[in-house]
Amino acid sequence: MKKGLISVVLMLTLVLGVIAAACAAPKPTPTPLPTATPRPTPTVGPAATPAPTSVGPTATPAVAPTAAPTATPGPTAAAAPTPTAGPGAAPGKVYKWVYASPVAATAVPWFVQLLREIEEASGGILEIEYLAKGEHPYSDPDLIKAVRDGLVDMAYNTSGYISGTDPKPALMTLPFILAGATDDEIFWLWDKMYDDVWAPVLDKYNQEILALQWATDMVISATVPATSFEGVKGHPLRAVGKEQADLIAAVGFRPEVIAWGEVPAAIQRGIVDGVWVSVSSPYALGFYENLKYITLAPGASTLDVPQMVNRNALSELPESARDAIRGKFEEWRKMVTDARTQANSLAAWKAVAEYGVNVVRMPQAMMEDIQKRVRPVWDDWARRVGPEGPQLIDKLQSLRKEWAKTH
Repeated sequence: MKKGLISVVLMLTLVLGVIAAACAAPKPTPTPLPTATPRPTPTVGPAATPAPTSVGPTATPAVAPTAAPTATPGPTAAAAPTPTAGPGAAPGKVYKWVYASPVAATAVPWFVQLLREIEEASGGILEIEYLAKGEHPYSDPDLIKAVRDGLVDMAYNTSGYISGTDPKPALMTLPFILAGATDDEIFWLWDKMYDDVWAPVLDKYNQEILALQWATDMVISATVPATSFEGVKGHPLRAVGKEQADLIAAVGFRPEVIAWGEVPAAIQRGIVDGVWVSVSSPYALGFYENLKYITLAPGASTLDVPQMVNRNALSELPESARDAIRGKFEEWRKMVTDARTQANSLAAWKAVAEYGVNVVRMPQAMMEDIQKRVRPVWDDWARRVGPEGPQLIDKLQSLRKEWAKTH
């Protein structure tokens, strides 16, 4: 038994990736946003140009980073010109932000702690109120609009929430498009694709990405092993958004796009039979009491998790505070990236030891078949983007070849 457990951990240490609070919700509806908490709405000025980096929904367990390979410094999008602090940056003034999250604070205590550290890094002039799912009225796809309109100042997001109306950012989360990529390569690619993919969306919504996490090589945690098409047929599996839903359908599951905050109850009631995220979140939330199989499918599904802030709110802060906040987020991103494999391996070990979970790997022949099945998902994404859609896919694939030649 010990040998079996040890081999599981070794296998997971090699192939598991990212953290995953991986959240999503039904496709955005055109209905007006709820006005929510009565708080002054800052005037939304002209857009500028901004930044990111890797993982969060992500319930990264509090595991100290080891001497894992250090990730390449994150995207440089933050280098976008930032408006100078306005008249509001008065000495002694305290700025109050509201942060909207799709998950409960108990699911991500480490992130709530990060917000406290950011307050401290600001020199005490910034206070951030964390509003969890249920404490604010915004659906997951509406978070980007709530930040744009100044209803909240900052939010957890992912391209999976945005792709229903703005598909471009979902390019690097298309099924298998990053298969085999390392963290260093992913951040390099993101930086290279930023101007084409993210910059227009951030300009449109008047936002900057303070940090970007990546959940790579996520696993299928379910009531059945994903080792055959027949074995999973008809079983409902929770999806982050359209791109992952299409992948889930190609595997044979029935995709259900459900907000992350509603997933625990959905699993308890049998509304869904599993999730496709990193191991650490399901373990932290107790999902493995019901989900007895972890299926490894390396490279099939990835997730980006940007922390996005309203540019106006950020520009009101003194420059020194802005720099300190960006620096703290980058420090956090690197820590999360370095600690991720260890965190997921530990969570998998505990899932096996405490809940009797079985760890299996999707057969290679099945993986190859799925890769063929999901190619139309790329074509559909390109069609929704418009004429530049196919060009963006070609550019990303060319960059991957360039990386392979030089690394």
